[in-house]
Amino acid sequence: MRRVTRLAVVLAVVAGLLAMFAVTALSDRAGAAGYRPEQAEVSLVAITGMGVGLTPGEPYQNTGAAAAIDTTSFPTGATFTFNVSGTGPVVDNSCCFRLAEVDPPNTVNPVANSEVCKTVSVAGEYFALESEPLTLLAGEHIYILQIKLVSGATGQAGLGNARVVAKWTEPTAAVGGIALLPTISDSSAYNYIALAGVAAAVLFTLAAGVRHARRRWLG
Repeated sequence: MRRVTRLAVVLAVVAGLLAMFAVTALSDRAGAAGYRPEQAEVSLVAITGMGVGLTPGEPYQNTGAAAAIDTTSFPTGATFTFNVSGTGPVVDNSCCFRLAEVDPPNTVNPVANSEVCKTVSVAGEYFALESEPLTLLAGEHIYILQIKLVSGATGQAGLGNARVVAKWTEPTAAVGGIALLPTISDSSAYNYIALAGVAAAVLFTLAAGVRHARRRWLG
């Protein structure tokens, strides 16, 4: 009877350790849950050539490039930036770009923090500019691109593309701090299944041993 009791204790300890290891592994898996970055773009203009008709020192000019943006079509917490890329054909030309919201029928309201500027240091220099994070109006609104030539040769403002970029994150492995079940493609899933099987087998053996010992003791 003592041998059976000792064996039962050993098996119980082993079962407990295996169960603890399995739970710890799953907890670590939940703790490793992260977030996947996502991004979407709304293009305002994609042209070849240079902006023309600009005079240094004049106010911002509307380019005619426009796009409708509905903030409700993006996840809550998404951040927006205004991005411009292109090339400057003339050395020392300095031009600025910004985003503006249209209040129908034709009132234009500049978007705060959207202005980006570039002074060309080499003829044909390429550039890519990004604004500070923007606060866009809730719902669907029309936004347009505006250009201003600060200094340099009249009519020269290089432009390749202008767009509004939305960025946000998506959870990858956990919801509310509870680990999702491993997928079959995840090799670690088989380890968890094996551990669970071993723990179950040990507990079954323990129960059978105790039951057998009790029968022998009683008669």
